[in-house]
Amino acid sequence: MNRISIVIPVYNRSDYLPRLFRSLEAISYDGFEVILVDNASTDNSLALCQQFALRSSISVKVVEES
Repeated sequence: MNRISIVIPVYNRSDYLPRLFRSLEAISYDGFEVILVDNASTDNSLALCQQFALRSSISVKVVEES
């Protein structure tokens, strides 16, 4: 099975992230990883992404960009 990477840019979207996280966890395909790229958000988007990466059962990486 091929591995799929889903790259999601994040910038000041803390209000929308919980819905995104629920949607990602509902995906039934096993061979994927999620890469969340925070583009220097000024809200708590980065913290939410990091918390999701720690608690999620799927493979999640958080990347910070300035």
